Amino acid sequence: MADILRRARATAYAHTGTMHPRWEHIRSAGRRAEELARTGLVPRRIVVAAWLHDVGYGPALLDTGFHPLDGARFLRSNGWPEEVASLVAWHSAADRDAERRGLEDQLAAFAPPPQLELDMLNLIDLSTSPTGAAVTDCERIAEVIARHGPSSPTGSAKIIAREELLASSARAKAYLGLPESWPAPVETDRNRTRERAAKVKAAVAGCC
Repeated sequence: MADILRRARATAYAHTGTMHPRWEHIRSAGRRAEELARTGLVPRRIVVAAWLHDVGYGPALLDTGFHPLDGARFLRSNGWPEEVASLVAWHSAADRDAERRGLEDQLAAFAPPPQLELDMLNLIDLSTSPTGAAVTDCERIAEVIARHGPSSPTGSAKIIAREELLASSARAKAYLGLPESWPAPVETDRNRTRERAAKVKAAVAGCC
């Protein structure tokens, strides 16, 4: 299994290693997946998919211009496990995006992955900014919409799928025992809790 992980890292770098900041996002997502895998709750194929989830952005792999589909087709044609190709094809509400591009029939060539596995990959992608920084799922979705524009296929898909993605992320956090604000540092999480408590206390005081 270590061999397939090394191959995933190498393949991701070969196709996107000179694309900045795309590579920083991919590298951070892969490393975050590796960290989560130490819990024993994240299957190795999720880690592999995290390294490969954006490989379809590689210039040599461009076909439809829709990176989840282009990446999944590349993986399938090069003998990667079908489970990994399906995770790449469907990650982060790709089905909603495919509908807006008229590619839903082509995406359907890949079976939807098990929900919990897709949830874990979604969580990893949504916790990683375009530059590789740790962000919350809400922040990441807002960033994608702002960067692509709300009327673009990707932006409009994220608007429609926002609640689905947040629910997906929440399921993965619950399964992995992560706090709601993950991947914020523990101290930041505590500070946010204190701030919320202070606001509640102030609101209660104002009502009395």
